Amino acid sequence: MKPTAFLLNTARGGLVNEADLLEALRTQTIAGAGLDVFEEEPPAPNNPLFGLDNVVVTPHAAGTDLQSRDDMAASAAQAIVDLSRGQWPAEKIVNPRSESRFGGEGTACFANFPLRPPRHLIPFHHKRNDFRHNSFRT
Repeated sequence: MKPTAFLLNTARGGLVNEADLLEALRTQTIAGAGLDVFEEEPPAPNNPLFGLDNVVVTPHAAGTDLQSRDDMAASAAQAIVDLSRGQWPAEKIVNPRSESRFGGEGTACFANFPLRPPRHLIPFHHKRNDFRHNSFRT
């Protein structure tokens, strides 16, 4: 990498060897790094990368904004509805082997699954699209 390069990792912590990155940053082999993930999750509070001026870190949330949060919630809810109807939501499942654990494609794998969570777990929002104001009924 060039001395003017910045390494960005928002994928998986194991993709970057932190010891080598630390050395490259300290010796200015590269200009800096932006990290959203670490080899150890959560990272230790004394992680030496935290003390460097040429490193920016985020709490494993760099790709999360209000729209993506809402999209993920809608996608998860739709997967639950699909499963309750005996439809396998293949486009939402990362591990293809998990299908066999639920009875295979086309089976009513969650036919008796309650679509409504217990009342004390139903979230309500003081302000729509503002996750800082979410609460839970008790």
